[in-house]
Amino acid sequence: MVAKALSVYVLCDGRLIVGLAASERVFSGWFDEFFREGFNVHWSRGDHCMTEYKLKDDVVLPSGVDPALVRPRFTMHAVLVKNAQPHEKIYVPVPGARDWRFPGDEDKPVDESQAAAVWAPMGRGFVAYCGDLHVDEYAVDLILALCGFKQREVHPSGQEDAVMGESP
Repeated sequence: MVAKALSVYVLCDGRLIVGLAASERVFSGWFDEFFREGFNVHWSRGDHCMTEYKLKDDVVLPSGVDPALVRPRFTMHAVLVKNAQPHEKIYVPVPGARDWRFPGDEDKPVDESQAAAVWAPMGRGFVAYCGDLHVDEYAVDLILALCGFKQREVHPSGQEDAVMGESP
């Protein structure tokens, strides 16, 4: 299984960040097994919703990841994770969150026990998941921070590049 092979990389100081646009279709049917069998985490595929998320109040990020590099709060259309341990959660629905995916569904409450982004240590590395479905800029900021990028460099043309190295 691919997850077993990836787990060797993670154990040896690797960082595996799973997050795919349209992950709802990609992970349908094998999400739970992928994380349980490959990485011994008991995450389950959760709900699919669009709402506002925030960094968990007492979020603990992997060593070397600066929380100042990720947005404290933003709207994301995501496939959530159920059964994550409290210390594994990164982005959680804001209190009283409602699902805005479809007009008329604004009254549907979001399960606040689920998370849009999670991570778990494994050996000297870690595995993470970001459920963003539309490659939102702020979700990309999280993924870049988890990969070890420290800042974005803005060129005179206005184009941004992620930069490895120390924060200014």
